[in-house]
Amino acid sequence: SHSLIYVSNTGSDDNTGLTVETAKKTIAKALETLDDEGTIIVLDTITENGIIINKNVTISASTNQIIDGNQGLIFNIANSQTVNLINLTLTNAKGSEGGAILNNGTLNIIGSILHDNLATSDGGAIYNTGNLTINNSKLYNNNATSSKAYGGAICNDNGNVTVNGSEFYNNTGYYGGVIGSAGGNVYNPNCTVYINNSYFHNNNGTKTGGVIYNNYAYVSMVNSN
Repeated sequence: SHSLIYVSNTGSDDNTGLTVETAKKTIAKALETLDDEGTIIVLDTITENGIIINKNVTISASTNQIIDGNQGLIFNIANSQTVNLINLTLTNAKGSEGGAILNNGTLNIIGSILHDNLATSDGGAIYNTGNLTINNSKLYNNNATSSKAYGGAICNDNGNVTVNGSEFYNNTGYYGGVIGSAGGNVYNPNCTVYINNSYFHNNNGTKTGGVIYNNYAYVSMVNSN
């Protein structure tokens, strides 16, 4: 197993992935031989979906390289894992719960872009039941399309969401254009959304909550508009 593996559109899953020249082709195959807490470097635009993450991993790129979901869910993160996504662009993904990402673990999204993703149920870009932190990122043109969809960009289902220095625009959902947060049928202080120094514009909550729809959970917004 290895602590660092490269992935490239021109790579091969028969390669070791240990150098740029011997890159693997898919993140899924890279994960198979990666150490726990290892790093995968995405070198260029790749098309991939159905990636199940069952170890602690950092997946990063240098200049927002694209992972094209090709109309499938890109990442499904297991409940005890910590995943860091750094300087990536996730687009053209489609899922039921979460267009691009279903997070049941701890997910940190840093310097990344999630755009033009679609959920047929809730969470146009991300469906979160765990701990989600988004730093210095952009989420736009994401859409949750079901008749009672929670969260055009993010559905927070009894989880915790923290957003810092990020921007959300042109996201559409039914309950909450950007974030639909639900703690169940009684107030759940353990279901939280904290938003700091972030910017929201032109988001559409079809029923209610242009930005955030909050149901029996805790929300804090600081220096955001």
